[in-house]
Order: sequence, then structure tokens, then C-alpha cells
Amino acid sequence: MSLKKRERRVPVGARTMKQYPELTFDQAIDLVIVTKRTEGLRERTLADYKKHFGYFVDWVREFHPISNTLVN
Repeated sequence: MSLKKRERRVPVGARTMKQYPELTFDQAIDLVIVTKRTEGLRERTLADYKKHFGYFVDWVREFHPISNTLVN
């Protein structure tokens, strides 16, 4: 029977939030496509991903114009 080790307690204010880079939708989509390409997906599948992400970006631009600064 193994004993559960005690974890060191961290003061409440000492934890940091993970910082993510600020990306545009186009940069994020390119990152996803490159990742999926390295996973070995076929070109047709990658083209479909791009097409569907394009539909999403168009929808965001049309129905949420305040976020257009993030879509560019």
C-alpha cells in the first residue's frame, strides 16, 4: 500500500496564470493546420478544416463585429 505524498501548499497569491500568445484567427488556424499536418492528416482533410474554419471566421465577422479586431 503506497502512501499519498503531501503536496507543498502554495500561498493563494503566488499562483500564476498561464500566459498564451495573442494570435489572430488566421494565425491560430494556420497553427492548427500545421499541427494536423504533422499528425499525418490527408491534404483533403486539411483543406476541409480550412474551409470550415473560414466559415466560422466569416460568421464571427458578420454577427460579432466588435471582435473584428481579433479576426484580422
